Amino acid sequence: MGGKTPKTICTDQASSIAFAIKEVFPGTCHRLCEWHIDRNAQKNIPQLYFKSGFRYCFGTLLWRCNSESEFELIWKKMIDDWDCASNTWLQKFYDLRKK
Repeated sequence: MGGKTPKTICTDQASSIAFAIKEVFPGTCHRLCEWHIDRNAQKNIPQLYFKSGFRYCFGTLLWRCNSESEFELIWKKMIDDWDCASNTWLQKFYDLRKK
């Protein structure tokens, strides 16, 4: 890369990759790829994901939120409307939201 480090790297949710980026490129911003998040949701929460109302709400979180406060508002509504506060995959996803 011509001796330059990347400003941003987008990956899936693999923790080993996140660790490697932090070690090898400490100044690089690590972002999660929206496409991978969507595919991981299909695999990990199919009982919710394939319900059209949930999928629209989840898609809003990924692609249509314009601020952190909007994300938090829609997240709370989704959790309440779909009674999924105890879903471990969604909890992990929420914990990674800053990426």
